[in-house]
Amino acid sequence: MSLEGDWTPASGYQAIQQLLDSGAPFSAVFCGNDQMALGAMAALQERGLRVPDDISIVGFDDMPEGAYFCPPLTTIREDYDELGKQSVEYLLEIIQNPEAPRHQRVLYPTLVERKSVRALR
Repeated sequence: MSLEGDWTPASGYQAIQQLLDSGAPFSAVFCGNDQMALGAMAALQERGLRVPDDISIVGFDDMPEGAYFCPPLTTIREDYDELGKQSVEYLLEIIQNPEAPRHQRVLYPTLVERKSVRALR
């Protein structure tokens, strides 16, 4: 199931409430950013569920505070400096040579393993 949010903790909280109310079984939640993961964790705790014992949570963007969530948040770290650098280089390349072939550039993110996930039994 996929639910939308607006990148805030409140939207992560509301999405988890909606997911729990639906009765759909799940063992993990992947959030669009760490802020939404924070809200999701609060909603799970409010309903008596434990992270990661009952539900695993993964965020995205590795905000510094994520290491201090309870439990510390597993997340995906994107190299935004490199993303910006490559984006500008590619834009300049296209401006300087409009006929240059278009191509995709891929940056590989890093999984930051903390304590908000568990292995399934």
